[in-house]
Amino acid sequence: MNVIVISILCLLLSVHANAQDVMAQADQSVVRVVAKDRNGYELGSGFVVAKDIVATNYHVIENNLGVVVLKKNPNGSDINPIKASVLWRSVDLDLALLEVPGLDLPVITVRQSMPSKGSSVTTMGYPGAADEALRDISQASLVESTFTQGIIGRMIEASWSANADKQMIIQHSASVNSGNSGGPLLDNCGRVVGVNTAKALGIVQGDNRSGMTVNQSDGIFYASHISSLIDAMKQQGVPYKVTSEECAMQTTAINPKLEVNIGSTKKSDNTKLIGLAAAAVLLAGGALFFSLRKVAVVRESYTQFRRRSGSPVDHQTKLSAMKKFRCALVGQDSSGNPVHLNFSEKALRQGLVLGRDPNESDAQVNDNSISRRHAKLQFDSGVLKVRDLGSTNGTWVNGVRLGPESATLRVGQGFNLGKVSLRVEGELS
Repeated sequence: MNVIVISILCLLLSVHANAQDVMAQADQSVVRVVAKDRNGYELGSGFVVAKDIVATNYHVIENNLGVVVLKKNPNGSDINPIKASVLWRSVDLDLALLEVPGLDLPVITVRQSMPSKGSSVTTMGYPGAADEALRDISQASLVESTFTQGIIGRMIEASWSANADKQMIIQHSASVNSGNSGGPLLDNCGRVVGVNTAKALGIVQGDNRSGMTVNQSDGIFYASHISSLIDAMKQQGVPYKVTSEECAMQTTAINPKLEVNIGSTKKSDNTKLIGLAAAAVLLAGGALFFSLRKVAVVRESYTQFRRRSGSPVDHQTKLSAMKKFRCALVGQDSSGNPVHLNFSEKALRQGLVLGRDPNESDAQVNDNSISRRHAKLQFDSGVLKVRDLGSTNGTWVNGVRLGPESATLRVGQGFNLGKVSLRVEGELS
């Protein structure tokens, strides 16, 4: 019995050591990116995808008058800034590749397979807020990256801006703050699954009577799935390192360290060791379970549970009802003429643009106060939202002009597109 317990403890300690090793190895490939602009400096993060090639976000280097990448000197006591040039960039994908001669840092492996919902991820990078609360911080500390952990909330197909190409985006809960932009999102084996790009912002709500409040969003952060960057590296001929293997540490907590070099099919032989280690864990755990088991295990189906708990709601019927809704916008334009817009469920789920120009919008409102592409309406996750698309006269909800963030609309609620007054009618569930 003691032998079994000792074996399990040794395996768990080995797992912890392996997890630390892979993250420490990945950390060597993460750098701080500094881009000078007319207002000062834009700070971001990046990671080495090939010899002297760094990936980051486009918005980090968008208005640059010069880019440098910071890394530690070999003695770890100072910062070594290295001048970089832009090799490739895409405003639609919000991605960029930098060429950094003489960077000489390890290349990190990217994982092209889709990560699973609920799996663990780690953010690495340089959030500026981590330095702001400190005084007399050493130069070496400024290139000491910050780790945050979380899980994947969902995988979605969307775009970063209006009219941009759609891509796969990872929603996760590993904190991303200003300065993390362009840094890697890693699986438990230290492979890059995404490029951290954005966070959900708070929404200002209220009116003149009740005052203004901020509906804060917590634990919602976004990263471009690595497939978008892989396509760009292929086009640019960048010799990146990639794997499609799942991370065994997600389920067995053993580090496989599986890598595939482009142009080669060679893999490490650690898969056999993984299988043996996993089998040892299962056998040891099974022996411990049966040696300690003294009570009978009672199992019941979900239907039996509902009957026992007296739940009156049929789960499947409830899920089905949540998928059905109807919606219309009614109101009047700036001249007092009636406006009535009906929308199909499919159109609202896909998202539709409201505007004056029939060639640039999905639903037209013929009023001079409406921009050609004024606002976007979308039903997602049981919520109807409206987002302004940079209109001249604004989109107004509860008397507040929207910025780039979306606002939630309820049935019966009024809002304005320019001087056009509208109200939501229908059923949303």
